[in-house]
Amino acid sequence: MSRNSKHRRDARKKKQARGDSSQSGSSTWGFDARRSRSDAPPSFDAVDHAAQFNRALTDAVIFGFGPSKDAKRFRGAVTEVADHSAFLEWTDLESALGQRVDSSTRIAFENGWQPAELMHVAARDLGTIEQRLVIFAIGSHAVAHSAYAHAPEAWIDQLTDLHLDADAPRGVEAVRHWMTTEYLVPFDCWEPVARVFSWLSNLVTLDALLTVPSKWGTRPSRRATPHPAATRTADTKILNRIRGLLAKAEASDFPEEAETLSAKAQDLMTQYTIDSAMLDADGSDDPRSKVVTRRILLTTPYPDAKLSLLNAVGINNGVKTLWHKEVGLASVVGMPIDLNLCELLFTSLLVQSTRALHEVGVDRETRTPSFRRSFLISYAHRISERLAEARERAAAAASSKYGKELVPVLAERAEAIADVFDRQFPNVRSVRSSVTNDLGWYAGRQAADTADLTGGRDAIEEDAS
Repeated sequence: MSRNSKHRRDARKKKQARGDSSQSGSSTWGFDARRSRSDAPPSFDAVDHAAQFNRALTDAVIFGFGPSKDAKRFRGAVTEVADHSAFLEWTDLESALGQRVDSSTRIAFENGWQPAELMHVAARDLGTIEQRLVIFAIGSHAVAHSAYAHAPEAWIDQLTDLHLDADAPRGVEAVRHWMTTEYLVPFDCWEPVARVFSWLSNLVTLDALLTVPSKWGTRPSRRATPHPAATRTADTKILNRIRGLLAKAEASDFPEEAETLSAKAQDLMTQYTIDSAMLDADGSDDPRSKVVTRRILLTTPYPDAKLSLLNAVGINNGVKTLWHKEVGLASVVGMPIDLNLCELLFTSLLVQSTRALHEVGVDRETRTPSFRRSFLISYAHRISERLAEARERAAAAASSKYGKELVPVLAERAEAIADVFDRQFPNVRSVRSSVTNDLGWYAGRQAADTADLTGGRDAIEEDAS
């Protein structure tokens, strides 16, 4: 038996010998003092343990993350939490934990976070045990708020991707399932619990891009959309065709075949984007009302290099990009169809760049972090140049079809996007990525020269479709 387990069991035996029974009472964390009898005042010993437990847990939350982060003081506070918890009734602690998990997750979602974003940052900041607690917390929140009946469709899609369903455990049951999954006894759960509470309490506030849970209401909303059914069907068909071409191009081992698939995808994207712009121009709606914002997850390692690639795709496809460095997210602002195509192209190029990086990483020099980061930044720069060339060719081809009408339409869209971006993010500054490895820069540029711009704006001859 470990020292901690023996300490905990001895404490429980002492408590049982005193004939203690639980009595409700309030505290900072909702954990109660013990009473020797139902009509007797709390014993000084029990009250002290409850108060000291609450104080220590508050300290752990303060020192776990954020501006007061202090690893040594965090560990000391967690030790105190565990020691004092041994003198308190576990069922009360467990119940309060379930409530705290739910309330902390609810606050994060009300502050603009979405399930996928929460897990993205959790994977960066927390260990696997803590990450699984966050998963259970998200599932508990989904059940408590009937997410599968009332949440936006994008929210439900994220829950599905996290393998959470409408039967996920809720509240105290979520805590129990998590502890069982991790083989944790009560005495040993406090460090990951305190770390997650501290992490959640230090999350920044984000712009709410989807309806927050408190406003979901009681009516099903997952199918709500401002776009007509015919438009949604057309968008889905074209995106599915492009996805298929992208998948085939990425999987092909034959450059000629990949190039043909790339040309077909480029043709589809160019035609559909410009045709959509001209169709929208016939309406009376303010183009700013059609501009939307999404967030894209930028994973480690080298998130700044991946941001460079995203920005290269965005700037050449009518999309403005903002990096939220502290949370590893990027906001992209533009027309819905442009954002859809931008995400497709970015994902495809990211796959290609990763594959190219593995192919050149044959020795120690080409496997260093400086080489890899420089490779990816150079890759993004060259991709930006190629996309700019493709954009110019596409504009020339579209001008022959639409004539003088095209220029003012595209200018109006660009102005609307810039206006929405500036109003949403008034205080921004430009960032640049430095390169420290010339060999990596050269290799990255070479790889970008052979990349398939499968989602670009380059137009091709009609017979390539």
